[in-house]
Amino acid sequence: MGITRLSTTLLSRLKGDLRNGELSSTISFFSEVEVAKDLDVVKAHKLLLIPEYPEQVYQAYLSCAKRLLSDPDLINREANYIEFLKIYILAIRRYEIQLKTILKIYLNKSLKEFVFQLFGSINEYLDQLFSIFYKNLETGTIDTSTPESKSEFHEWAHNQLRGVIVDVMFAVARLVNFYSEHQLEEISPIIFNSYSDQEREQMGKAIQVAAFMNTYLYALEKVSYNEWFVDRVENVGEVVNFRFGITDFNFQKARDLGLRRVLSGAMLGRKSKRWLAELLEPFALEILEVAWEYYQDQMGIFIAGHLKWHQAKEALSKYLDQLDAEDELLFGFHMKNKLVVSHYFSALAITVFVFAAEELEKYSNRSYWLTCPEIPEEIINNLVNNTRFEDYFLTSQISDYITKIPSRGHMEVFKLPFLRDHENKIYALRFIALNSWPKFIRSTLMKGGKIAAEIGKTWEGYVAKTMRDNGWDKVIEGVKIRKNNELLTDIDIVAKRKDWLLLIQLKISYSEGVHTYDQWKIKQRLIEGVAQVKKAETNIRVNKSILSQHLSQDELAEIYVIQSVVMTNEHIFNGWKYEGVSVFSIDALMQLINGAQVKFTTSEKRVVEIKEYGKTASLSTDEMIGFIDVPLDWRVGMPNYQIKMHTEVLDACTLHFPLVESNDSKLFGYR
Repeated sequence: MGITRLSTTLLSRLKGDLRNGELSSTISFFSEVEVAKDLDVVKAHKLLLIPEYPEQVYQAYLSCAKRLLSDPDLINREANYIEFLKIYILAIRRYEIQLKTILKIYLNKSLKEFVFQLFGSINEYLDQLFSIFYKNLETGTIDTSTPESKSEFHEWAHNQLRGVIVDVMFAVARLVNFYSEHQLEEISPIIFNSYSDQEREQMGKAIQVAAFMNTYLYALEKVSYNEWFVDRVENVGEVVNFRFGITDFNFQKARDLGLRRVLSGAMLGRKSKRWLAELLEPFALEILEVAWEYYQDQMGIFIAGHLKWHQAKEALSKYLDQLDAEDELLFGFHMKNKLVVSHYFSALAITVFVFAAEELEKYSNRSYWLTCPEIPEEIINNLVNNTRFEDYFLTSQISDYITKIPSRGHMEVFKLPFLRDHENKIYALRFIALNSWPKFIRSTLMKGGKIAAEIGKTWEGYVAKTMRDNGWDKVIEGVKIRKNNELLTDIDIVAKRKDWLLLIQLKISYSEGVHTYDQWKIKQRLIEGVAQVKKAETNIRVNKSILSQHLSQDELAEIYVIQSVVMTNEHIFNGWKYEGVSVFSIDALMQLINGAQVKFTTSEKRVVEIKEYGKTASLSTDEMIGFIDVPLDWRVGMPNYQIKMHTEVLDACTLHFPLVESNDSKLFGYR
């Protein structure tokens, strides 16, 4: 089969050569590649998008594909991929020229003024989209006769709306980054609340062009990260039709079901406040008081009485409720770690300032100031640095949450929407910044280094203890698999329950997860985990005495079933399989420990039905093995999935996107 040649060093060298117009090293590389999977790596790193005149590189890539791939359909897909790249590059260049022309009247404006006018148009745009969505929903026939079907409907509708909002916010991020890249050095004086009909029309056009660019990018990312392939290319007159196919149907199904359950939990909220929210609440209220006064002073307004202030304090609690069990685990096990604790306090401080701006906007006729509020960096730094937690003072980490614009790509703006402009001022994209602020912390802390390793060990200990406390005979952490004193691999957790041996490789990730690239990175870690756990299983099956340091001879003799899983904290991959190994979420493990019981509740948290998916509250070994193979989420409602095509008509191109959808959309009458 051959060994992959694409090391990080080689990739960096090829990218550098291509940027400098040197094509020969990449052409030579394609002539020597021995592994077809290297073509996927080339796509993932978008090597073929780098050269300005890429035709020779395209031809070398196709020659390589023909040499390595025996299936004519696979070869044809690679040729279609090249055709799509050509159209993509031309389209993006054309749209960038259009955007620069459309936004010309804005390039002498400040970031605050640009964002204010942008969100004015965005609000109108979203109102139109939501109006169409609800109108279609009302005209359909909704089958919500059972708690299961009603639950599925709520999750489906929420997912649809979330998709609309995320798409629009991607367009916002692109426009903000594009504007900052082309902004003029000389900025005109601010004209308060001035928004002409021409500016409104131009901004509407800019949003539409940004949406077109994101549509192309969406397709490119799906193909680059091997979720889709370019199935067919057809020329109809002057229009090119591209039809895409899905690489792994069950991966898409797992992600949809996982996302539904995550969103369902978010919609229901929780009955009681988390201990971490209670711990951070006094600091949050202290910051709110400072922010409340700061923005009133900035706007020259005064909010009389105490009612509005008390209402704001109560409203703040919903943002503290965004803290999850993962935050309690991360914070709770690292209370002595100054860096981890400082990150939570710093991110909370920025969020509270943004929240205060949102609350005060209700009472001011100068909403201009608060749509894109300025964040007082020095004030927040001082507040955090002067905060004592247990026996140490914190150190402000807010610089880790700031995106310097223009950034390398608009997704950076989306992920960290606190923007530092050319005047070194910080502004918040309020509508994005208040969305799941704890995720900013988790993803920042997991970017690498010692903290990431410590977080992984924390999760390992948590899962192992949970299993020990819930009926597992033996649970061993950090098992090294050796043969003839040579280390073959290691396994995070080996757990025994009667005659069942479960091998667990744990992969912890924190990201927004809404972008294809983020999901691809997590997926690569899961695939790495599969390789590790399969290697361990293969050697244990041949010789169970490899585990003799951890299990007695009687315990080893009792083992009849050996099963491998990759466990993750990312529920959106629950139920996916790779090379026969199941990916199982920690949430799914908790579902089994709780007896595979599902409660169907109303939005007021009133339980309307409790359904048992196991024979008894204590699941048998066979039942647990079955739930790892087909998770509980996949059984609730038993939605039937199929591939539907969605068509996007652009100026010189039509893109036919494959969507994995359940038949819920038919049941709910959405058209």
